[in-house]
Amino acid sequence: MLKINQIRCEVGETFSVHHIAKKLHCSTSDIYSYEIDRESIDARGDDLHYSYSVYTSIKNEDKYLKNRDVKKETKEVYILPTTTKIPNQRPIIVGFGPSGMYAGLILAEAGLKPIIIERGQAVEQRTKDINAFFTKGKLLESSNVQFGEGGAGTFSDGKLTTRMKNVRVSKVYDEFVEAGANPAILYQQRPHLGTDVLQSIVKKIREKIIRLGGEVHFDTKLKSLLLKGNQIIGVHTNKQDFTTDSVILCTGHSASDTYETLLAQGVEITQKDFAIGVRVEHPQSFIDQSTYGKHYGHPALKASSYQLTAKTSVNRGVYSFCMC
Repeated sequence: MLKINQIRCEVGETFSVHHIAKKLHCSTSDIYSYEIDRESIDARGDDLHYSYSVYTSIKNEDKYLKNRDVKKETKEVYILPTTTKIPNQRPIIVGFGPSGMYAGLILAEAGLKPIIIERGQAVEQRTKDINAFFTKGKLLESSNVQFGEGGAGTFSDGKLTTRMKNVRVSKVYDEFVEAGANPAILYQQRPHLGTDVLQSIVKKIREKIIRLGGEVHFDTKLKSLLLKGNQIIGVHTNKQDFTTDSVILCTGHSASDTYETLLAQGVEITQKDFAIGVRVEHPQSFIDQSTYGKHYGHPALKASSYQLTAKTSVNRGVYSFCMC
């Protein structure tokens, strides 16, 4: 298999096998298959165009290796770890935000049938509770923009930003697509899911976990760990006790009461640095003009963004988190 970079596609065209053939000066019949790895728009010079990277299977691939934009490379695929040892007790996951959701999904796919407890509500009820807050000022402590199925990001526009280059990221994206996201997120430069789609995705991932034998208990808050000496034997919640010898805490940073409880029970907790954020507002036109220059206003161009990373004179890091 080959990876081919810098494949040109004109604005207004739909990328196809013909663009690959043109790049390699070959017949389309020589190209057996391809998969887009990355799409970006090149607005640096006078000639605005898209640039693609693809993985392709092609006839006589060695003959193309003299091209500096071509190399032998197979796309790395995430392989789910497997186990033949099914524990006697089902693992408990506390919290059903992003980490709890994917911990639950991986364990469910491995056949371990996790039990997930979440203090907030399912996304259907949570949506009603949030609407009641914005229209009537009625705030529910455990069902709001911060707490509930999917975590705080459920009601964002679902920007998918990571600086990590890890094959496990592709697993997350693949699950999003399976749950209804646009497959283009797999290769777009700055993908996002969209608020309405994200709420549906969260629900479908929960349904998949349940279909694989897992359980999700909403309106269920961890009150304390059940311990026998230094050994976990279960969790105590506001609804019932669960027996287990494995607990994964996915509580997020807003559940300060949970951390206080764990600390009081003698659980070792390590302090973590945190960042203080400020909101900076620019006119979108200013950012677009700075990024696109003479191409500013072209209908093919999306709203642009930038990233800031710097060190201050006292060696403190300054960085931008996201752009909305």
